[in-house]
Amino acid sequence: MNEELRFPDGATVEQAKKDAKKLAASMNIPLSEALDTTASHHGGVGKWQDVIRNLKANGVEDLPRCCVCDETEAKFSRTLRAGGGPLPVLTPLAISPSSLLIPVGYSDELIHRKCVDGVDYDFCNYCGEERAHRAEDLNSMGECTDHAGESALSEDEQTDLEDLAENLLNNT
Repeated sequence: MNEELRFPDGATVEQAKKDAKKLAASMNIPLSEALDTTASHHGGVGKWQDVIRNLKANGVEDLPRCCVCDETEAKFSRTLRAGGGPLPVLTPLAISPSSLLIPVGYSDELIHRKCVDGVDYDFCNYCGEERAHRAEDLNSMGECTDHAGESALSEDEQTDLEDLAENLLNNT
């Protein structure tokens, strides 16, 4: 079962155990200390046994994930301990707007703004960047089904636009 458990940074429990053994050997520290450090390194909070118990109970699978890259909003950066210590730790990064998960259409899917590529997923010209859509759900004018036809000009708007164009051409 541990093989399927993953830490917030995506590392498997088995990989984390290997990391801890290497750390214990290289730093000449007890394995229990190395396991605690490794759990923290991979985004866990607390001692190894508590982190594993929490992963088994809740898992990272419960966190919402992007339908494209399968990552959560939580991102971590490997940095050195304060004071220049040799043990790397994971530090939560400030979440940028492009890393936030937003809905895809009106489905249960979520996607990062940065994963909206304009090919498979895109934004409706009227919804903006608060909701992404599958590209096939947008019409040729870049409108979702809720806003279909809103790009078309009414007869009065078309006449006004033609009058404006004529006026600009005649006065330049």
